[in-house]
Amino acid sequence: MVAETYGRRGGDRGRGTLDGMKVILDLVGWLLVAQGVGGVVNTLLGWWRWAHDLLLVNILPFLHGREIFASIVIGVLGLVLLSASASMRKPASRT
Repeated sequence: MVAETYGRRGGDRGRGTLDGMKVILDLVGWLLVAQGVGGVVNTLLGWWRWAHDLLLVNILPFLHGREIFASIVIGVLGLVLLSASASMRKPASRT
């Protein structure tokens, strides 16, 4: 009797949280990829003077002098988050 009640109550808890996590990983991943590409282009070509204060590598003082390396690392981290998001399995639908 107790096992039946426990099985019915706790069966569907936490099923919807993977979709929210996937959306967050996608959003943060794309933001980091954009920051990485923008930082590399801005550092190498000097474009986007208006976006200088929007790039993460220009805001953090400990990254000064290492903008290229930091931008590449930020972009790769964004790609890692996007691949982790893409590899998340959807929960099996119950009919």
